Amino acid sequence: MGLSAALRGKLATIMTPFEPFRIYWRIYGGVKELVKSPYLWFAVVLTLICHPLWMDQGFLDDERPVAETLLTVVPALMAFTLAGMAIVLALSGKQFVSAIREDGRENSLFMRVVALFFHFILVQSMALAFAFISASYPSLDSLAGLAFFMASYGVASAVAIAAMLLNVSRVYNASKDDDDPPR
Repeated sequence: MGLSAALRGKLATIMTPFEPFRIYWRIYGGVKELVKSPYLWFAVVLTLICHPLWMDQGFLDDERPVAETLLTVVPALMAFTLAGMAIVLALSGKQFVSAIREDGRENSLFMRVVALFFHFILVQSMALAFAFISASYPSLDSLAGLAFFMASYGVASAVAIAAMLLNVSRVYNASKDDDDPPR
């Protein structure tokens, strides 16, 4: 099947801006996988341990230093994430992509990698949004805690991305593309 036929077929069913979120959530595994995630629980523990950090309201009690830090750190982390995804896609040969596509299965390794990057970017975006709100309303401790939790979860998710990339690299290492030089 050609690309244009695929676009008219399966992809033509994307009707709303929320459809990519439904696809991601289904591939990610939903609430069940989220609750089982050791990265999520690491972020919960880190947030509780670092309570004094995100509760700090600065010298005059009218700011959130943690929000200012997150507003600096999270965008750099997001850029790193997008660059990583671009590199994974750009350096992929035909046989490698074919291997991780697994005949177009919805939950193929390729789709799981993309869903994990989507999750990572979504968590970071939420961390950034809560950091903006926390900086705007420094008297709301819960917002500062939520921003710190989301940022912690985003950082912990970087380890999940690294683990997934290690698995993908094993497939890449075992695949041979037509354009590889003879050995």
